[in-house]
Amino acid sequence: MNAPLTRPRNNRSSVALQALLSRVPGASETVEVEDISIDGCCIRGYFRVGEQVSLHLPRIGRFTARVRWARGGKAGLKFDREPAA
Repeated sequence: MNAPLTRPRNNRSSVALQALLSRVPGASETVEVEDISIDGCCIRGYFRVGEQVSLHLPRIGRFTARVRWARGGKAGLKFDREPAA
């Protein structure tokens, strides 16, 4: 039997929360977070694959992340390993 070609995804939790996203210093926008895991999240909006962003999640903290996929008005972010300062 062949092993799966993709890495298993971590457990994701569906959420409905707003977060503050910065694409460049000084320019921020509010985005809706649809699901979240320890590795990343899915947000609503139009982004470019590879784009680096900073995401401030209420009561959780600020994280830098990279856009891993983008389609249909949604984007998947992969968090950097450590919270941003």
